[in-house]
Amino acid sequence: MRGKYLFLVITCAVMAIGPWSVSRADDTVFSCGFESGLEGCGGWQVSNGVWDLGLSPMAGPGSPHTGYFCAATMPNGNYDPYQDSRLISPSINLPSVNGSEELWLKFWQWFSYSTYDAGYVQISVWNPGTSAWSAWTTVSGSIVNVSNGWSLLGVDLTKYAGSSVRIGFYHVADRNVYGDASESTGWYIDNIEIVRTVPAFTGTFESGWSGWTADCGVWQIGAPTSGPGSAHSGTQCAATVLAGNYPAYTDSRLVDRYIITFTILCKP
Repeated sequence: MRGKYLFLVITCAVMAIGPWSVSRADDTVFSCGFESGLEGCGGWQVSNGVWDLGLSPMAGPGSPHTGYFCAATMPNGNYDPYQDSRLISPSINLPSVNGSEELWLKFWQWFSYSTYDAGYVQISVWNPGTSAWSAWTTVSGSIVNVSNGWSLLGVDLTKYAGSSVRIGFYHVADRNVYGDASESTGWYIDNIEIVRTVPAFTGTFESGWSGWTADCGVWQIGAPTSGPGSAHSGTQCAATVLAGNYPAYTDSRLVDRYIITFTILCKP
């Protein structure tokens, strides 16, 4: 049985927390940083255009999270209206898990979505009996509004252990009930990995993310240059944007799935 969850909700406040960290012994199942292009890491596919490789200088974040390339929706400008598109991974054989082991998809993301637009992480599973892929299933929350920086998102894939899967990054543009078209700089994705891990909770943020993830951006880990100006102890802490104000209309959650969840809710 896993540990109990503690929920802390802060409404529209700049928040920095510490000192904690999470230590995990990770076994990397799959990784891709797009440095070898979309054909690298086993070969990626794009349905209905839109997705491409971003090379500095770019719109949006201005550069990949690391290296020279990342995947992005129209990396040198705004995405087109009324055009949905899916970035599709190669087939990935997920290992089985035992005891308290878990499987996690983790990737770095930066995003800026217009109203009514969103991104979703999806999965499709190979059925050896029918020799066909299943329909796409959404396994994340909606990626909406603005991240205000690169952040690490985690998606629990443990229920798919032992299966062959494809991961889809589904970009949806303009589901506006009024029919008005609007665009922004979209979704940027870098340093994708799937890991088999055994959660274990320890100490501080000095080792970086170390198992924490953030849904819908906003949360960052590092040395703060706004707010308190420094960490409570050491040099790093977790904060809702380390170098400035958090963005409007974007709720975000800093998560260690094993122990604790911190949520910031920002309402107009």
